[in-house]
Amino acid sequence: MIDKGITMQDILEDGYATDEMTSGGKSHCLTARYNGAVWWNSIERKQRTMVLKDNPTMSKDGLIRVGTADLKGHDSIKRVYAQEGKAPTLTTMQGGHREPKVAVTKEMWRKLTPLECERLQTLPDNYTNHVSNSQRYKMIGNGWTISVIEHLLRDWVKEHFDTIDQFQSEAESRVGV
Repeated sequence: MIDKGITMQDILEDGYATDEMTSGGKSHCLTARYNGAVWWNSIERKQRTMVLKDNPTMSKDGLIRVGTADLKGHDSIKRVYAQEGKAPTLTTMQGGHREPKVAVTKEMWRKLTPLECERLQTLPDNYTNHVSNSQRYKMIGNGWTISVIEHLLRDWVKEHFDTIDQFQSEAESRVGV
């Protein structure tokens, strides 16, 4: 499969939050870990800070790790990536700050939004917006990347069907659509 060269900045949302909740136009990662969580507590307490790496480098896969989030837990959930690099692998992200993190400024980070994760999986925007965000993250992380499935099946479909329409018609008749 051909690398399309998509970086984090290609999938990031513009204008995600109000001016009071942003740093450089991107939202702080808010938390509901304590009772009565509100955005100003997250900002005043500087809950979304990170320790910068002295010399960020690009991995062979195109990831640019720029820092380590100030969180408790395993090293893998603390990694913060540059917008100019590729995105890390999406997982089911079931709580515990497991969502991929992107640097907003040199000292602040935020998690990727469900919409941004949909874009990474080549789903249509807001494809999963009929459920809660936690369920969206889980569904997207458990899912397959659409363009990868298309790539894997392309030759098989050409070999077994005369046209894509014939394949689609056959598939729909088998599932009763």
